[in-house]
Amino acid sequence: MITGDPSLQTASEAVRLAAFDYLAKPVNGTALLRVVRQAMERRNIEDERDRYRSELDAIFHSVRAGVITVNPEMQITQANLAARDMLELPEDFEGVPIASLPMIPEEISQALQRAARDGQMATELRVDTQNTAGQRRVYMLNTAPLALARQRRAGAVAALRDVTRLMYL
Repeated sequence: MITGDPSLQTASEAVRLAAFDYLAKPVNGTALLRVVRQAMERRNIEDERDRYRSELDAIFHSVRAGVITVNPEMQITQANLAARDMLELPEDFEGVPIASLPMIPEEISQALQRAARDGQMATELRVDTQNTAGQRRVYMLNTAPLALARQRRAGAVAALRDVTRLMYL
């Protein structure tokens, strides 16, 4: 924002409206070019981030394996369509503690908890369970911790493959 009447009030209003910068007139060319360059760099970074998010979201929802993520409090943060179908998750599953959902096998909850809390991964863990109709289901489970920068734990992710039909071959 460029203003001819710089004041605390107009500066705070500019911040509230998400102005990139606040320049008082008269503006010299060097300062204006610097701000424009910074704004363009920020826009490019935001566009790239949005593209990556879009690609990851498409991948997340297109894989045939069930994928579930939980936060450090063990609340479900995401589940792709395959996981929703396999585990018969309710529509309003986000934010629900995974252990409180009776359709989630205990082995899955425990493996996610070990990954989120201790960083312990599970590889090809066999989970033998029944769905709500009483039909036998067999899953191969892999879990891994999710981490943010500086190794701060952010929860865990589980990937499930339904291998039930392979059991009958």
